[in-house]
Amino acid sequence: MSKKYFENVIGQDDAKEKLGFWLQAYEKTGIFPNTLLVASKGQGKTHMAEVIGKALQKRKDKPFYPIDAVSVNSVGQLFDDILLKVYDEDATLFFDECHEFKPKVMTQFLTILSNNKNKKNRVTYEGIEVLIDFSKLTFMFATTEPQRLIDPFKDRLEQVNLEDYDTGELAKIVRLHLDKEIKVAPTTMKTLSEAIRQNARGAFKVSERVEEYCTIHNKKNFAAKDWASVAKTLHLKPLGLSGNEVKYLSKLNDHGEMRLGVMASRLALTSHAVSKDIEPYLIRMGLIRMDANSHRVITPEGKTYLKALK
Repeated sequence: MSKKYFENVIGQDDAKEKLGFWLQAYEKTGIFPNTLLVASKGQGKTHMAEVIGKALQKRKDKPFYPIDAVSVNSVGQLFDDILLKVYDEDATLFFDECHEFKPKVMTQFLTILSNNKNKKNRVTYEGIEVLIDFSKLTFMFATTEPQRLIDPFKDRLEQVNLEDYDTGELAKIVRLHLDKEIKVAPTTMKTLSEAIRQNARGAFKVSERVEEYCTIHNKKNFAAKDWASVAKTLHLKPLGLSGNEVKYLSKLNDHGEMRLGVMASRLALTSHAVSKDIEPYLIRMGLIRMDANSHRVITPEGKTYLKALK
C-alpha cells in the first residue's frame, strides 16, 4: 500500500504504512486526517509532509503551504494571514515546529480541529464566521518536542512517529542524493554511513561532501581512502558527533560524573545550550546517562567511542 506514495522515502516503514492507509482512504473520501509528525531534528518531517502534500494533490488541485509555527504570533495573525485567505479553498496547511505556538494560538486550534462526524467546524473570529471544512482543508503539524504540546491539542490529531535510521538506510539515502555517475563500493558506503548523525539531513550532507570531493579531484570512483581524506579534512567524527559533543564526552571521561551547571561552565556554554543542543544526541546514542541524582555519567560505550578516536 505505502510503496505507491513513498517511492523516494527511505525507511520509516511503520509511518509509511499508516500514512499510506489514510492516503488510500483519501482517494475515496477526499478527507485526510489532521496529522502530527513527531521526530528528532533532521529525521525528515518536512520531507514527509511534502510527500503527503504532493499525494493529496493527485486527487484535486490542493496547494501545499508550509508555515513556521514560530511566525504565528497571535490568534489574529492565524486568522488574518492564514485561515481567512484559504478557508474556502482546497489546501494543505503544514505548521512546522508547532511546539513554538503561543499558548493562545494552540488553544484556538482546539476549536478549529474539533472532531465531529460532519468533518466541519464553524469558528467565529471578530464577528466573522469561518467554516473549517476538512474535505477542503488538511492540517498537518510537526514537532521535535511533543512534551511541549497540550494534551487536548495532541488528542485532536493523528500522531505519526518517525524513527531513527540505521546505517543501511542512511547509506541508501546517501546513494539516493548522490550523482549517479559516482561509484562507491559497499564497504566504503558502510564506513561513511557510520559517520552520519543518524538522520536523513546528515546523510544528505555527506552526499554533498562526497560530490564536492569528486568534483575537486575529478573522480568518478570514491574509495575508502577518499572518505578518510574527507573526514580528516572536515574533522568529521563517527556518529556525526560535533566538536562540542566530543569535548563534552572528554571532560566527563576525565573528571567523572558531574552536574549540568558544572559541565556548562567547563564548556563555556549556558546550561540550556548544553541540555538542549548537546546532551540529547549523546543520550540517544547511549554514550552518556543520567544517574538518580541527575549527575551526568559517561557509559562504557562512551569510553569506547573516545578510545577509538585516539
